[in-house]
Amino acid sequence: MLAQRKYIASCPVRASPLIRQFPCTSLMSGCICTLIPLRTHIHDLRRRFGDQYTTLKARVLRTLCEALSPDMPLTTQYGGIVGISRFGPKAVDAFLLPLATSYWTGWETALDARSGSSVEDLNGRFEIQQCQRALLDGLASFMGSVRPEDQAERVDWQTMSEVFGERLIPLQAEPSEFVDCIV
Repeated sequence: MLAQRKYIASCPVRASPLIRQFPCTSLMSGCICTLIPLRTHIHDLRRRFGDQYTTLKARVLRTLCEALSPDMPLTTQYGGIVGISRFGPKAVDAFLLPLATSYWTGWETALDARSGSSVEDLNGRFEIQQCQRALLDGLASFMGSVRPEDQAERVDWQTMSEVFGERLIPLQAEPSEFVDCIV
């Protein structure tokens, strides 16, 4: 725990004091800011302080949305994606779906640019892949919880399929013939 506390001061997420009391964890050489402690305590925070602080959820979501800014480090973006995903399918719909295709395209371009075998390239590729995995997990929570009719109203499937391709198939709530063949 003591080793984790040193990352609180240097963590790139500009968080409120309430969020800052949960230390970030380190991955590789810097603060990955996974918000794992926060992620596991979001329900507890809302239960404990929700009545006293009616704007708590909105303030936490605003902080997490600030972490999604393209000028933030990938580690901070990862923390924002994971945190927003933990708020459920409505939060994913409102905050992650609009950014999903543009971020994915940018990450794919960045992956292509980091084709070397230096430690910096490998760390960069790892951070990008973690962001991609977190985004897919968030999309899976949305697709698994929202009826297909509602998804059709909210999602531009043409663009999503062009960007994500076959990665969307396992995220679908209803099994298809194709998924059954893969499994």
